[in-house]
Amino acid sequence: MASNPSYNPNSFAQGIDQEEYQQLQTHPEQPLFNRAIRGQYPPGSTIKPIVALQALESGIINKDTRYFDPGYYKLREDGRMFRDWREHGHGSVNIDIALTESCSTFFYYLADKLGIERVHEIFSKFGLGETVGIDIQGEANGIAPSPAWKRATKNSAWYRGETLITGIGQGYTLVTPLQIAHMTSIIANRGVRLQPTLLQSVQQYNAKKEFLSPIYRTAVTVNNPNNWKLIIAGMENVIKAPRGTAHYIYKADRRIAGKTGTAQVFGLKQNEKYVAEKLEEHLLDHGWFMAFSPVDEPQIAMAIILEHSKGGPILAGKLIDMYMQNNPG
Repeated sequence: MASNPSYNPNSFAQGIDQEEYQQLQTHPEQPLFNRAIRGQYPPGSTIKPIVALQALESGIINKDTRYFDPGYYKLREDGRMFRDWREHGHGSVNIDIALTESCSTFFYYLADKLGIERVHEIFSKFGLGETVGIDIQGEANGIAPSPAWKRATKNSAWYRGETLITGIGQGYTLVTPLQIAHMTSIIANRGVRLQPTLLQSVQQYNAKKEFLSPIYRTAVTVNNPNNWKLIIAGMENVIKAPRGTAHYIYKADRRIAGKTGTAQVFGLKQNEKYVAEKLEEHLLDHGWFMAFSPVDEPQIAMAIILEHSKGGPILAGKLIDMYMQNNPG
C-alpha cells in the first residue's frame, strides 16, 4: 500500500520540529494525506465488470446479447446525448467487447435497464460506500449513491439520467483505492472476500509469534457461476486482445485480468469535448487501473490511481512481474 507524494516518517519518530511540520501541512500536494485509504475519487470504468455481472445475473443480457453503439445513448429521441469515449462508437457490442474496449454506451444501456436500486445493490455487495475495515485508522467510506442517499444528503429526487452516469462510475459515486483493490480481489476470488490487513503477526513478551490467519467470507453469490467466467474473460481481453484498452502491456508469458478507468475532475457540458492539451494539469483526468494475476489461480490483486495522469497499466505490469519473480510457483 503506497501513497505519493510521501514524507520521511523518521522525522516524526525522532521529534519533528515546528518548521518542518508546517511545511508538510501546507505543501500543495498534501504528503500527509494517505490517498490509499482516504482519497475519494470517481471510480470510472473500473466498476463496469460488476455492473456487467449484475446485468448477467438479472437476465438483462447473456453472452450473446448485442447492442449497437453509435457513440451515444439517449433516454428519449429528442433528449440529451450521453456520449461514449469513442466519438463514432464501437458498433455492434456484446459483453466481451464492452469490457475489452470499455464501451460506455453499452453500460448506459445496462444501467438504464437495471435501474439505480440494482446498481446500488451490486456496489454494496462489493463493499463500495462503506469502509473495508483494514486495521489502520482514517479509512474513508466513499459514496455508493441511491435515491435514499440523495434524498438524505441533497434533499432532491433521483433522476434517470443519473443512473446512466452511475453505471459508468461517474456522477456521485466515490471510492478509495483500497475499496477498488478490495473489489478486484473479490472478483479474482469469484465472490469470496478476503479481509485486508496490514498486521502480519503478533508477538507478546516471552511468547511465540502468532501469525494471523486470513478471514474469508462469501460476499457475492451468483446464480450462474459461468457469469464469473464471462466478466473475467472480458477483463483478461483488456490486456490480451488487440483492441483492449491496456493491450500495450500484453506479454505472452503472463496472464493478467484488469480494467482501465478514467476519473473525471470536472463535468463536461452537453456539446463540450475533453481536450487534454488545452487544460491545466490540475484539470486533467485521473487514470485508474485495477488488475489481478494469474487469471486462473490469482495471487495478487491491486488498484492504482494516478492523479491527473495515466500509466497505471505499465506500473501494474511491473509490480506483478516483481511479485511473481519473488514468489515463484
